[in-house]
Amino acid sequence: MKPTMNQYQAIINFQENDDYYYAVKTIKIFCRFSCKSKAPNLNNILIFIKNDKNLNNFRPCKRCEPLNPRPATANIIDKFKNYLKNCHTKITLEQCAKALGYNSSYLSRNLAQHRIKFNEYLKNEINN
Repeated sequence: MKPTMNQYQAIINFQENDDYYYAVKTIKIFCRFSCKSKAPNLNNILIFIKNDKNLNNFRPCKRCEPLNPRPATANIIDKFKNYLKNCHTKITLEQCAKALGYNSSYLSRNLAQHRIKFNEYLKNEINN
């Protein structure tokens, strides 16, 4: 079915929705509403209930992995956010990565997949 404007806004704002996937007709993939990929054109989107048989005509997105219960990168991002909430000292990306048990380039790549820039996130966390 075609998306409503509320659904389209949820897609372009990366809002989680546990009941639906959206499919992009032009590239034949389906994604979670929270997928951080480039926002698709409204005319190219179809909305499906998660168990819809018509999803078989599309392949799952490699970025958001809609068929996996929770993408591995999401767990890393959750750890990162929780660590920074509880960290009350000035910290670098390298120190944060080491504390979480990752190397800095791996953490940086995972943050980039979710469109998070370490320094910007750190400033926002300090200001809040």
